[in-house]
Amino acid sequence: MKFRIAFCITELEIGGAEKSLTELICRIDRELFDPSLFVLSTPPSQPTLLEKLESHGVPVHFLGLRGWSQLLAVIVRFACVLRNTQPHLIQSFLFHANLVSRVAARLAGVPVVVSGLRVAERAAQWHVLLDCLTSGYVDQFVCVSHGVAEFAVRQGLPPEKILVIPNGIDRSRFCDERDLSQSKEPLLSCETQQGPGAASVENCDLKTRETATRREYRLLTVARLDYQKGLDWLLVGLANWIHAFENLHLLIVGEGPMKTLLQTLISERGLSGYVTLAGFQKDLAHVFRSADLSVLPSRWEGMPNALLEAMAAGLPVVATDVEGVREVLGNHLDHQLIPVGDACALKRAILWHYFNRQESRNLGLRNRDHVMAHYSWSNVVKRYEELWIRLINRI
Repeated sequence: MKFRIAFCITELEIGGAEKSLTELICRIDRELFDPSLFVLSTPPSQPTLLEKLESHGVPVHFLGLRGWSQLLAVIVRFACVLRNTQPHLIQSFLFHANLVSRVAARLAGVPVVVSGLRVAERAAQWHVLLDCLTSGYVDQFVCVSHGVAEFAVRQGLPPEKILVIPNGIDRSRFCDERDLSQSKEPLLSCETQQGPGAASVENCDLKTRETATRREYRLLTVARLDYQKGLDWLLVGLANWIHAFENLHLLIVGEGPMKTLLQTLISERGLSGYVTLAGFQKDLAHVFRSADLSVLPSRWEGMPNALLEAMAAGLPVVATDVEGVREVLGNHLDHQLIPVGDACALKRAILWHYFNRQESRNLGLRNRDHVMAHYSWSNVVKRYEELWIRLINRI
């Protein structure tokens, strides 16, 4: 007997949650599970994820939600579809999909409801309030990190209903051993040239500093252009010192509502020669492998896929101490973890990697080994499948 699983997500544009759900659906055991996906919104402008789902034979239904005025009609329509298809379980990702799925599932008599909590909702307390008010409709909350789980419990969700299953990473896509075995450029280390302890720009002599700045050094940030991702404070922090390093360049990959503001900051702070807004890029694996250092300046998170992907590509990182980051970094916190919004810590960390490139490269290789050992998709899928079977068997 196959278990019918109805998945639901708010939209299918390319983002961390959307990519994770797509990977999960495409990797589950089709001998055991019969999946279908319901998307609250209209079809995406970038069809990459939709095409992947369709290539795996997954039916995708768009419910056409464009605004809150349509919410009740969409809930009723969704409930009718669920009543006709009779799934054994509904698994949703993201707040709006979670809320709609809970209500529609109960109206339709779906026996098991699982909600995925992907981020600590620090900017929308009403999201947390509605999660708490509707928690009785939910059999299991799946949090993407222990940081998100702790946040959820502090906000009032029942701890006995909370389980942590992290994101996964595709080794074959991001880890290219041939790329990692070759230098992107000649390597330089202050410690090698001046002895131990010379890990900051202040401790590097003028000759070392001039040698370093003749070699291109590529920073990379992959993120939605949104306040949550902290790109505004990143640019302001860089503007205070980056002009002293003519070969240091930041590439920002992503789209979002803050694009115009970021373009203004780049212009007003004199960053046009140092920062590029690259927009959407389909081949992220190549983008990561061509960089020297990944920077994650987020104000809050859940478990950032961009961090997992950067580490899987063998990159060292500089990331803010937000939900999920410590878990992903493991024991490799030194020179990689900084406080949110701390421009001085940002400068120190980036310049440590800039002047200690061999050590930085080695740290990137340790990052790769760590995420590959702990965040494989096979383990993630297995945990979801075991959860679904356990919940369905309780019916």
